[in-house]
Amino acid sequence: MTDTTDVDALAADLDAARRTGRFYVPCSAARELTVDQAYAVQRAFNDLRRSDDAVAGFDAVAGFKAAVNAPALQQALGLDAPIVGALFTRGARDPGSRVRREAFRTLAIETELGFRTAERIAAPIEGVVALRGVIATIAPMLELADPGFGRVRFRGTDLIAANAAC
Repeated sequence: MTDTTDVDALAADLDAARRTGRFYVPCSAARELTVDQAYAVQRAFNDLRRSDDAVAGFDAVAGFKAAVNAPALQQALGLDAPIVGALFTRGARDPGSRVRREAFRTLAIETELGFRTAERIAAPIEGVVALRGVIATIAPMLELADPGFGRVRFRGTDLIAANAAC
């Protein structure tokens, strides 16, 4: 998959499902994706989410999360490393707020590590020391994840493309 049309089409399919509350169709049902291709779909999907939307309104990136940290889960999903997803402002909850189960397609309650950057990261970071310089905060989180695939089997690249269940 080298054509941006494919990336845009897969991202548009994910965004349409997100907007209407339908289950995601795994991208791997249409074509196999490499990890790099899955992240290209994720970026396009998140760009759609950040755009002005008459139905859902504007949603901004509030931070990022690491997921699929356990080696056994990585192996089960066909990955060889953890994955990253963007956290959006609309996903934040105030202490004591109520969460309605019906607001989720596939609710999964997970513990995660969340981090915020002090600046935009536009290129690969060389090493841990340099990474420490751009991370503003790291905090344990209770995530109300919505993988969104229902009971359909999906791969790690599908989870990456769908923004790591964020």
